[in-house]
Amino acid sequence: APEVKQPLRVVLDSGLRTPRDAKIVTDAGDTLIFTTQTDDSATSTLRDAGGRVERIDGTGGCDLGAVLDRLGALEINEVWVEAGAGLNGALIREGLIDELIVYMAPQILGNDARGMFVIDELINLDQRISLEYKDVRRVGDDLRIIAHPSTVTGPWPDS
Repeated sequence: APEVKQPLRVVLDSGLRTPRDAKIVTDAGDTLIFTTQTDDSATSTLRDAGGRVERIDGTGGCDLGAVLDRLGALEINEVWVEAGAGLNGALIREGLIDELIVYMAPQILGNDARGMFVIDELINLDQRISLEYKDVRRVGDDLRIIAHPSTVTGPWPDS
């Protein structure tokens, strides 16, 4: 059987809180951890466990533009993000998401469910982020929606 090449996993860990035994570090494949910390002990621990650690600028979190610039310098031209609402919100606020792929289940979770993006409350409608749907299709019971947010201008490759 052909060997499966795992993509580079990238972790934004401004506080170097990733445990050395975390699967994202110890599983097969390469893991690059960006941090704003200069803690040589924590860095050495993660490197010994198999991770690559790079310091990046940032106040309160990694500078997302600098992270993407560094990934570009490493010739990584496509980044798939699987993140929580905080990082998702920061990426969309800064105009760094050019395509969303959203799977929507036929379920209603209510107003206490976790949202997809932490963004500022809208004061008026001109602050909204509009989406341009590129594709909507059914996948099992779910819907898969591919959309481009208005915060980034194209051109995009055809989806």
